[in-house]
Amino acid sequence: MNMIALDLDGVLRDLNHYMVAFYGGGYPSKWEWRYGGRDICTAIEHSDALIKSPPTDYFKHLLKYTDDHVATIMSMQPLEWRPQTNAWIHKHMGHVDVIYFDTLVAKKSYVDSHPMFRLVEDYPYFNSYDNVILIDYPYNRNADAPVRVKDAVNLVLEIERWLKSGQNKNN
Repeated sequence: MNMIALDLDGVLRDLNHYMVAFYGGGYPSKWEWRYGGRDICTAIEHSDALIKSPPTDYFKHLLKYTDDHVATIMSMQPLEWRPQTNAWIHKHMGHVDVIYFDTLVAKKSYVDSHPMFRLVEDYPYFNSYDNVILIDYPYNRNADAPVRVKDAVNLVLEIERWLKSGQNKNN
């Protein structure tokens, strides 16, 4: 059975939306950007963004997959962020499966070594976007992704296509 791996930040939780409201400025056009003179990680650590960030516009469309147990959250998070991240997940999603990674390379390697997964992601610097459904944002437009979606309707279509292809293999 095919499954979906959902990245958290940028896919489910909208840290950028919160940080723009908290520090001002516009939506990021590149991955490495600064808020209030701080890099994004330091800025997040000096705010309550991990708890108070809203869900993304994709969130409500993805929730059904965690409810149906065909999706797992996979996120690279510093250890010190994980308690607040778990609180956000519990508040917005209840009890769901989460796998944390210490690096993005480890997360991508995990997905690549488990061929039943497709990763829904927004990170712009993977060496390969095999096994990835990339959600289009200004900061990842240079990523060479064979599957890129620009809205929730097309994201759901790609997910459904992936899930159905796994059912066909098992019949």
